[in-house]
Amino acid sequence: MFSLLPLLHIGMGAAVLNGSFAMPNQSDAQTLVGTIIIVMSSVFILLSLVFTVTLWMAGTRLKDRTSYTFCQVVAAISCVNVPLGTVLGVFTLIVLQRPGVRALFPDVPHAGSSR
Repeated sequence: MFSLLPLLHIGMGAAVLNGSFAMPNQSDAQTLVGTIIIVMSSVFILLSLVFTVTLWMAGTRLKDRTSYTFCQVVAAISCVNVPLGTVLGVFTLIVLQRPGVRALFPDVPHAGSSR
């Protein structure tokens, strides 16, 4: 839900483009400001939704015990999402490093294997 918050900014950018926040004799600047607000908000929403889907995919793969490296990478990236993502990402990385957990993933080479 937090990733959809910039929809308010898109509405504000549309209002700037419409002329609701009229700046005297600066129609080019007004168009530029409105466009920048809309583009930046849209990019933030898109990246947030992609990250949400990626976290969901990692959770599914953790449950199925597949894609060990993918789960590690997503856990590391989630550390950027302060504070909850940092805590969950760090603990996920710690648990994934345990030998017993590594053994549960069939795609991870184990010590003494020929892979």
